[in-house]
Amino acid sequence: MNTSKSAIIASAAKGKIASIVGYCGIALFLLGAVLMLLDSGLGTAIVGFVIAALFIPFIRMGSTIKKRIKRFKQYVSLISNQKMILISDLASATRQSASFVRDDLATMISKNFFTDASLDLTANEHKIVIGRKTTVPIASIPTKTQAEMEDITCVGCGAAVAKLKGESGKCDYCGSAYK
Repeated sequence: MNTSKSAIIASAAKGKIASIVGYCGIALFLLGAVLMLLDSGLGTAIVGFVIAALFIPFIRMGSTIKKRIKRFKQYVSLISNQKMILISDLASATRQSASFVRDDLATMISKNFFTDASLDLTANEHKIVIGRKTTVPIASIPTKTQAEMEDITCVGCGAAVAKLKGESGKCDYCGSAYK
């Protein structure tokens, strides 16, 4: 399995586990606190509520991870389908600030959500670069004709990928193999 797909799957699993642990922990301790309140009094119940509150970070972590994966899929869609590579364009399309999108993409790249991607922050217009090249519309590829190319959707990340008919390869965005 490629690094991007496995990083996304591992991150999604971590998010689900954290949410489950958080919600189950809170439910069990709140139930225990209510039972202690009925049986032992207020002091014991307060301890139960404090322990239940310790599970809130697990819920937050799970929620944060789920949101990051949702944004990753949105970024891949914008980059591959609409050929948006400028951070300012991505920010506008996602209704976030440019600094948020830049930091979010940097985090996703460091967590291996994207394969062979980098941020080009040297130019006046900051952009994301996938696979040592910027995204190029199929019509501008001079070496192959449109008849030799076909559009497919990556099963790993949902990106629109142009490839030569009959050839296999890897997705530029997540590294998943396609045929």
